[in-house]
Amino acid sequence: MLRPLPVAYPLADDVLEAFVDLAISLCPEHLSRDGELSPTTTRRRARVYQRAWAALERQIGFRVSEDTVWAMREARQQQEFEAAERTAVRRPETEPGPPLFR
Repeated sequence: MLRPLPVAYPLADDVLEAFVDLAISLCPEHLSRDGELSPTTTRRRARVYQRAWAALERQIGFRVSEDTVWAMREARQQQEFEAAERTAVRRPETEPGPPLFR
């Protein structure tokens, strides 16, 4: 039996993106193609994605919840945004911008 993923355990980018892709695929709207598929086909598709999720969990050795995946993705996006903000070149306040009207 797999243990739950520790909160501070970082997932590799490719592993996190694989979990995100599976989480998207497991959304009810995606599974049923907005209600166009039969319930039997929808359940069959869900089982395929659930097996892929379980295989990925076995690969990393931890159970991972969908909530954890979304939280980790959001945290990673926030880190990327903050890194971009720190490295952004900013114009000094005293430097005039381009003239609006001539």
